[in-house]
Amino acid sequence: AGLLYYERRRVQPLIDLRFFRSAPFSGATVIAVCAFASLSGFLFLNTLYLQNVRGLSALHAGLWMLPMAAMTLVFAPLSGRLVGSRGPRPSLLCAGAAMAASGLVFAVFDGESHVPLLFTGYVLFGVGFGLVNAPITNTAVSGMPRSQAGVAAAVA
Repeated sequence: AGLLYYERRRVQPLIDLRFFRSAPFSGATVIAVCAFASLSGFLFLNTLYLQNVRGLSALHAGLWMLPMAAMTLVFAPLSGRLVGSRGPRPSLLCAGAAMAASGLVFAVFDGESHVPLLFTGYVLFGVGFGLVNAPITNTAVSGMPRSQAGVAAAVA
């Protein structure tokens, strides 16, 4: 609220609030906030789970989450190609489905006894997070004039 109050009165605002009148830009920003909040929560809660419930060291907890990082690494460039050839919608739909399926796996399974299910949840989350970045940037930039594309991509 303070940023909005301050920025409206500036001659050269940090973020031009008129950007948020663009539906693609606003939607991409909301999706970006949700995706990165999911990543933050995922990393925080899973490190606590792996260390406190499973009794792993910090190193071993990090190694257990490597499938998520590996899938993000693999699917991020594939998402860019998919966005370039078919637009952002298929990539966003697959990302949402993968992240929702990951959440469902984590909500339903008995984590102390089903290691393959835990691994599956990490893989699904990594796939979803890898797929979400390219369409966010593409969608945010597509709703802006060319002169403001860099600012729009940075905000999203």
